[in-house]
Amino acid sequence: LILPDSSEVWVNAGSVLIYPKNFEGVKTRSIYLNGKASFKVRKNRLKPFIVKTNCLNVRALGTVFTVNSYPSDLYTTATLERGSVQISVNGNYLQPSILKPNQQYVYSNKEHIATIQTVDAELCAMERQGFLIFEHASFDQLMSSLERRFNVVIQYNSQKYGAGYYNVKFGPKESIRDVMEVVQELIGIQYTIRGNVIIIN
Repeated sequence: LILPDSSEVWVNAGSVLIYPKNFEGVKTRSIYLNGKASFKVRKNRLKPFIVKTNCLNVRALGTVFTVNSYPSDLYTTATLERGSVQISVNGNYLQPSILKPNQQYVYSNKEHIATIQTVDAELCAMERQGFLIFEHASFDQLMSSLERRFNVVIQYNSQKYGAGYYNVKFGPKESIRDVMEVVQELIGIQYTIRGNVIIIN
């Protein structure tokens, strides 16, 4: 998407982005995100750019970053590629934090605590090109992302697969059947595809 200020946004599947028709007559360029999106913000020091989610406000002057705020996920994250962002937690005593490139802000939606970790932000750029990349992802995270990406429903026993964490990368042109073949080799599952429903045994 191209926003009214010419900032660019890459919106992930299953996401909602709310923004005004224009940014005239307002002090900030505020938009609202439910889901995941990457932003390349056009600089305007007089009118800061703010991404608002259920838990976090991410403020930028001119930068490239990704915000992940799916309501079903355990964590809300902000990952910085270039520039700098200031992050504050809604209605929380936590002090605002400023990220440097290749840092990720991780907020626990359940425990209401935050950490900052070093990451390879280049992975966000790869995701904008269509790659699906998972690093130390739980089975639930893996399945949720596949459901959003391929518009399918995946049925599985969460207790049976809940303990594992996985590192895997899928290419932009891989189909859901290609992906499930890799998951089968990686984890040792058996699955059946019936229309848009995948049943994992």
